[in-house]
This record gives sequence, structure tokens and C-alpha cells, in this order.
Amino acid sequence: MEISEIIKFMCDSIHTPIAICDIEYNIIYENKAAVDRFNHGREFVGKNIESCFSVETLSKIYAAFEWFKEEEKNNTIFVYHNDKDNTDVYINSVRDDKKNLIAVYSYEICRNLEAVKPFDID
Repeated sequence: MEISEIIKFMCDSIHTPIAICDIEYNIIYENKAAVDRFNHGREFVGKNIESCFSVETLSKIYAAFEWFKEEEKNNTIFVYHNDKDNTDVYINSVRDDKKNLIAVYSYEICRNLEAVKPFDID
């Protein structure tokens, strides 16, 4: 099995939304959680973000891309806090081995304390 296939399955197993956009603003990947939460079951892979977001949101996304391009140390932006799910949403740069921006991805981090004990597999 190829590493790209393993990474896809790994991302699909994560319960919080993950979406990846290339530098031409095309959505190139969404995990199952992203499709379910944001798209109501419709997949947006292959679409340009202009067909998926409001003008206000697009202006913020474009500004984030420009900020990522400015310096290789510019890598993470806090986007918003989702009160309903108690999660923080971020966008992060993806850089190649020469530190060139090649993609951007969004993800969420939950603020809730874990309800189970560590390594509780019984």
C-alpha cells in the first residue's frame, strides 16, 4: 500500500473535519467528517473555493494564502472558535522540502477534556 493511500485512510478515520486546498484554490481533499459537517454529504473535491464560500470568507482565505507566501515561518492561522462543538478551527500551510507553499489545509482541535481513561481499551 502506498503512503498516500495510508494518509488518506488515516485522515478519513479522524472525526474532525480536514480539507486541503492547492495554491490555485482548488479543493483537492476532504475527509469524511468535512463532507458530512460542511457539505451535508456532498463532496467538493475538484471545485474551486470560489464556488463554495461567501465573498467575505473568500477575502479572508485569499489574505491567509498571501500571508503564508510572505515568509516560510508563516504557517498557522487561527480561524474561529466553534461554540457548538467547542472546537478551534485553524488553517495551516503545507510546504515542500524547499519551503515553498504547495497547499493549505484546515482542521479543528477540540477543547473538551477526554472522557475516557488513557489507553482504555477494555
